[in-house]
Amino acid sequence: MNFNSSKDIKINKPFKRGSNDEGLAGAMMRMLEAYGLKEKYNEARLRASWEQIVGLSIARQTIQFQITEGVLWVKVRSAALRQELMFNRETIRTRLNDYLKDDFVKEVRIA
Repeated sequence: MNFNSSKDIKINKPFKRGSNDEGLAGAMMRMLEAYGLKEKYNEARLRASWEQIVGLSIARQTIQFQITEGVLWVKVRSAALRQELMFNRETIRTRLNDYLKDDFVKEVRIA
C-alpha cells in the first residue's frame, strides 16, 4: 500500500456529542444509583468537604458524622455549639444540598 497518495488517507471529522448524550458525571450518577451506592458516594463527598462547607471551627468540634436515609446525624463536642447548630439546621441542610447540587439531605439532627 502506498501512503504517499492523498486518496489513501482518510481524515475523520471530530466526534460531536448529540443533544441526548450525557456527560461522564451524569453516567456516573446513574451507575451509582443503579448499584445503590449514591448515598455512600454523597456521604463520602460531604465528609471530604465538611470543613469547607461548615467552616473550620465547626469541623474541628465535630466528633461523628453519619447519613442514614437522608438524615444527617452530627455529634459535636460542645453543648454551646450543639445549641447554635440546632438553630441553624435548615441553613446547614441547604448548604449541604447546594454543595451536592441535589436534594440529598432531608433533615439535620445534632447530638
